This record gives sequence, structure tokens and C-alpha cells, in this order.
Amino acid sequence: GSPNDIIKGGDTGSLLDTISGQEKSLFLERVHLPLDHDEHMPPKGKVQLTDNEKALLEWWMENNNCFECKVNELTREGNIAGILTSLEQDTSAIAVLTKEAMEVPQQWLQNVRHAGISVQTLSSENHLLSVNMASMDSITDDTLEVLEEYASNIVELDLGFSNFNDDLASELKPFKNLLKLKLQHTKVTDAIGEYLSDLELLESLNLYGTAVTDKIVLDLKENKKLRNIYLWKTDVTEDGLAQLQQNLPGVTIQQIGADVFKATVLDPPTIISDRSFFSDSLT
Repeated sequence: GSPNDIIKGGDTGSLLDTISGQEKSLFLERVHLPLDHDEHMPPKGKVQLTDNEKALLEWWMENNNCFECKVNELTREGNIAGILTSLEQDTSAIAVLTKEAMEVPQQWLQNVRHAGISVQTLSSENHLLSVNMASMDSITDDTLEVLEEYASNIVELDLGFSNFNDDLASELKPFKNLLKLKLQHTKVTDAIGEYLSDLELLESLNLYGTAVTDKIVLDLKENKKLRNIYLWKTDVTEDGLAQLQQNLPGVTIQQIGADVFKATVLDPPTIISDRSFFSDSLT
């Protein structure tokens, strides 16, 4: 709604109104409620506010909820100044890694491709790499070691539908800057967890169709950057999913019911014609 609608609020008044006997508003009260509380904002399952975002909200409300004010017109004291400065810079993982990434020689890229591995730069503006080994059925330690020299440049790795398994999991160690890892329909089990927990920048993880269980939830507890995880057709239970959501409030769990994967049964086709195909006349 418009600023006026927000200020006006509903039947119980505006969320921006100060609670009687307190200095903070109903809105801030709900923002700071425990995640499991019915009135917590944003609701459980939605992207949650960071500590910096909460601080900025409080700062904005201390300045009379001013919708028309410009940031440089307001007092910027204490940690607010630092937060606002950080927002003026691109501090995303991609931006930070782009600055740190070393240039990758074309000869190395050619050698990798000659080994049967698909590798592409994310864009012409950086040296970050995306590696696709999906459906390869002959991955070995040696195959992955081909990538080690510039492993820190690799931010996306697709091993889906390949022969990748727990015995090869230790080969993930050099890929410390992975943001996206696809392991769908591989032979990995919960044993992969100890190696996943070391991928501190990981934002997206696909474990669809693997044999992982609730144990993987414990190993992923430290993956604070994780935003999307795919757990269709795994042995992670509803309790495990709930625990994962509690451990990582900012993660979106992509989960589809088993009935989505059932084969569709079609009725036999019916042929309708406006004329006969055959005639039984002998003349």
C-alpha cells in the first residue's frame, strides 16, 4: 500500500504506532519475536531480516517513519553509518570473489575441456568459472584433480546424474568458493556432510534423489549462506526439514511430493472420422 495506508493501519491501528508503555512500535516488537511465535514478522518460511536490516528499520522509525527523507539528510551515527556505507558497495559473494579471482590461462581451459569437462566463465567481466560434469559416468580422483589449480575460481559445479559418490567427496576440499553445487541423483550419502560443511560460501545445494537422511541437517548447520536446498526424493523426514529451517531461517527448502513424479496414465486414443475407412461392397 501507499505510505498513508501503512501509517493508517487496520482495525487495530498502525503497526508503526508505539506500544503503550514501551518505546518501540508494534512492528518492531513483532520483528524481534522468536521465529516460532505466531506473530513474528516476517512469518516463518519467509526470508528473514538480517541484524543490519533490523537496525536500519529502527533508525528509520526513530526519524519519524519519514518516507520522503533522503538518507544523507538524516543523522548517521554509530553503527548506522557503517551499515549505510556497506550498502553503497556490492558486498555479494560474487562481487567479492570477482575482485579476488586470478586470471585463468586459456591453455588451462583448453586442457580441462580436452579432459572432457565442460567449463565456462560466468561472464566476460570476471574470471569466475562454472564447471559442468553432469551425467559423466567415469569421474575419478584424477578427473577432479585436473581442476585443482584454479579451484578457487570455480563457483558453480554440476555433478548431477554422474558417478560421483562418497569415495570422491574429499576431492571437494579445494573448491572452497563454491556458491552452487549440484549432486542430484548421485550415490552420495550422509558421509558427504562433513565436506559440505566446509563450503562456507555455498548458497545453493541440490541433493534431489540422493540417500541423505536427517543426519545431513546437522552437518549443514554451519552453512549460514545457504539460501536454496533441493531435497526431493531423499530420506530427510518432515522433522528433519523443520530442524533445517530452524537452523537456517533464511533457507528455502525446495520439496515436491512424490505424487508429482508418478507416471501419468492416459486413456486409449479414440479415432473419430466423418467418413468410413472401409467398404464391404463387392461391386
